[in-house]
This record gives sequence, C-alpha cells and structure tokens, in this order.
Amino acid sequence: MRMGKVAFLLGAVISLAGMSLLFREERIIARRRLCQALGWGVFSFGLAHILLGGLNAALRR
Repeated sequence: MRMGKVAFLLGAVISLAGMSLLFREERIIARRRLCQALGWGVFSFGLAHILLGGLNAALRR
C-alpha cells in the first residue's frame, strides 16, 4: 500500500511541475512553444503516476 502512495505523491509533484511549465509567462514565442511541449509531457507523465499509484493502492487494499 505504501508504494501506491509514493507513486501517487510523485505523480502529483510531477504534474504540478508540468503545470508550472505550461502556465508561466515567456517573452520569446519559440521558447514558449518548447516550454508548452515540455510542460504537457511532464504533466502527462505525472498523471500516469497518479493513475497507476491510485490503481496500485486500490488493488492492494
């Protein structure tokens, strides 16, 4: 059950990092597009951890 919580918390932290990349202001358009792509990638990675951690915690109960 502990592994599910760790994966869930890791996913939450990674998702927040991705969201911070998505919504911060940038002056250069090309750099902004790169940050958006990176942000969505990091956010998706975090969501995957949240889903898998929650599933792992639910199944081990």
